[in-house]
Amino acid sequence: MKIYKITYGILEENEEIIEAKNQEEADRIAYELAIETYESYEGIHGIRNIDDIIEDEDVSTEEAYEIYWEEVETTIFSDAKEIK
Repeated sequence: MKIYKITYGILEENEEIIEAKNQEEADRIAYELAIETYESYEGIHGIRNIDDIIEDEDVSTEEAYEIYWEEVETTIFSDAKEIK
């Protein structure tokens, strides 16, 4: 196992030191934590959930999911760097 410093978030930067098998796993962990952070802000700070999007945009559930993930991907950030 290797040691990585990960950063992730949306409105503020969170940092953690983690153990991971490789860079790919560390990147995945950072990304998943960024998604969890995003989900924790749904309904506040302008972060919309699926129901909000359906209501705001008058779109189908399928279209709302596409919009939702587009908003997630343009809002979150994540990074992992191996600590030497």
